[in-house]
Order: sequence, then structure tokens, then C-alpha cells
Amino acid sequence: MFCKGNVKKELQRVDNKYVKSQHKYTVFQEVNLMSVWNYKQLTPYMAAKRTTLLTPQELFEFTERNLNFLVTKLMETPYRNEIDIKYIQKLDALNLEDALLTHFTNSCLKAANMSPKNIKKFVMEYMKKYEIDALKNLVKVIHAKINPADAFKYIIPVGKFDKTRCETILEKVKNIDDLIDMIIDTEYFFIIKKNQSIVEDTGLLFVLESELNKFYYEQLWKTVLTISGQDGRIIRDFIGLEITSMNFKVLLRYQLAGFQKDTIVNYLIIIPEIFDKPILDKVTQSKSIAEIMFTLRDTSKDLNYDYQYMFRDLIEEYSESKSISRLDYVLDKSILRSSYLMIKRYTPYYNVASLIAYINAKWYEFRNLRAIIHGISNELSPSQIKNELIVVDQK
Repeated sequence: MFCKGNVKKELQRVDNKYVKSQHKYTVFQEVNLMSVWNYKQLTPYMAAKRTTLLTPQELFEFTERNLNFLVTKLMETPYRNEIDIKYIQKLDALNLEDALLTHFTNSCLKAANMSPKNIKKFVMEYMKKYEIDALKNLVKVIHAKINPADAFKYIIPVGKFDKTRCETILEKVKNIDDLIDMIIDTEYFFIIKKNQSIVEDTGLLFVLESELNKFYYEQLWKTVLTISGQDGRIIRDFIGLEITSMNFKVLLRYQLAGFQKDTIVNYLIIIPEIFDKPILDKVTQSKSIAEIMFTLRDTSKDLNYDYQYMFRDLIEEYSESKSISRLDYVLDKSILRSSYLMIKRYTPYYNVASLIAYINAKWYEFRNLRAIIHGISNELSPSQIKNELIVVDQK
């Protein structure tokens, strides 16, 4: 199935199909007076913010320099205000990372506050995925009994799990049972409680991660369905891509772990518009990773081309490297590329696309800067740091 010639033909087929149907790629170019009014502040703000995103070339240059050079260059960007505040305290890698994360949060909240009310509600719900990531990593750190002093190498504190709360948890918590007592005020309490024994008895942390992802996207989708018109279609497309990416990760990990179909089904995010029962039946009967990828690609043909490109890249990567670990990287890169494509498609128009795209592009920018900071601090070579960066061509 993975004959190199066949793969190249398949990739060309996807590319040709895109060229022939390019007009479908920008079908949401409808503008009316109401949308212009709703986005009169946000659209020019997003257009300006887009020009401040760091390029891959700038990021690559940072990998070859020291921390002082990085700070100097970032002081020439919108990060300067938060860096100034943090660096009054102390000049170190941790404070720099805190400053960059604060800037990310402030930028997203400012943009959300310029948005129509229903879009602001969506953004606030959407950004909960970052606090869920913080919770997942808290569980990992606690389960692995990592020294609290080293914990923030693995945790990005945000939302309900900000730095203060994470520090308190790490100081007081010795096991998952202790953690449950300290998050009883959150909506994630019952999920951690439900999966406590699985984590403690088997160490299968990805079961808990799958449950948290499923809870998050099912709740988010309820908000998505309240948004109509062009904004609703744009949001459904993008969140659908994220859901498909998450489902692929679940299928991959659970198949490798030898889970049966009836068990896998419990952890997939089943959204009828994106991932329904017929698709579910096909992918859970797949015998190999390659078959899962081809099945998901074929069932996504009626969706937008971001899906086709994502599975094209997965197929290409796996055919060349046969590396499972690289597939997560490809999925992240696909989400980032889709963000930049959204900026190109929709920035001139008054809709939600530029906001979603900016939040994702800004998040990956933060993650890349964080990887650079850690790499420089740990004296990694430029090539080692570059391998950790998730970048795409922004042209």
C-alpha cells in the first residue's frame, strides 16, 4: 500500500483536485452590513496583529543565539511590555517564559473583547483547551513524582491552572487522590475521579487525556452550534479539523495498546457533522495505522481541503519514516498551516476566521519560543532546537 510511487500519485491527485476546485476553497466570502458593523474593531486589529507574528526565519535565527539576544530581539516586538514587567523582578528563562505566556493571554483576551458577544463566548470556551493541557501535564508530573522545582519544564500554566494554583498544587499534592481534592471546584473533577484507578493501577495516562479531550470538544461543540451563518460555518470547519486530529491520535494510541473496538469507541469524539457512526465503524475495523489514515482521508472528501492536506501529509510522513512519534508533529503542523490559510482566505472579510487563525498561530509561536528558551538553557545545538519547532511557510 505504501509503495513510494503510489504515494506520489495519491499526493498529486489531492493537489490536482484542489487546483480544479479552488473556487470551493474560498466559498465563504459573503459580507453584509451587519458583519461589517460587528467586526468594525476586530478586523483592522487582526490585520495589524498578523504583521507582528514571527517568521520561521526569525525563529531559526533565535536558535543560534543566546538568551540575551532573544530578549533583545523580542523587546522590538509586541512582547516588550510583558517582558519589561517580568524582568524588573529577575532576568532568567522562567520569567521570560512567563512574560511570553502573559502576552499570549492578554492578546487573545483583548481580541475576544472586540468580538461580537457570541464569538467572545466561543473564544472563552475554546481557550479552555490550554488549561486542560495544563491539567493533563499536572497529572503526568504528579504520577511520575517529578520534583516540583522541575515541574514547570512540562507544564504551561494557564486559565484555572495558572502559575499560582499550579505551584500550590505541586507543593501540597503527593498523588492523584490529593489532586482530586484540590480541583473539586472545577468541571474536570469528575473526569479525574472517574479515571483515578486506571491511572494509578495501569499508568495509562492517555485514557485520562482522551476523556478530558472528549469532554472539552463535546462541550465546545454545543457552543459552536449556537453560532449561525458564515461565522458558524468557519468555526465548524476549523474545530472539525481539530476533532478529526484528536480522533486520529486516539485511534493510533489505542490500537498500539491493543484495545478492542468496543473500548476504543468510548474515547472517540463522536460529532455527527464530522465523525459519525459509519466512519466510526470503518476506522475501528481498520487493521493497521496505514489503513486508518486512508479510511479517514477517504471519509473526509466532502469536508474542506484542510482535511485532505492533513491526511496527505500523514500518509507521506509515515510512508517515508514509518515513525509513529512523528505523526503528532504532522498533526500539529496541519493545524498551524490551516490557521495561516484561514488568515489568507478571510482577513479582508468581516468574520471570525482571522481571530481563530490568530489565536492558533500565536499559540504555536509561544510554544516555539518556549522550545527555544528551553533549548538554549539546556545548551542544545541549533539543529536539535529546530527539530522541536512547529513552523510552516507563511506565504
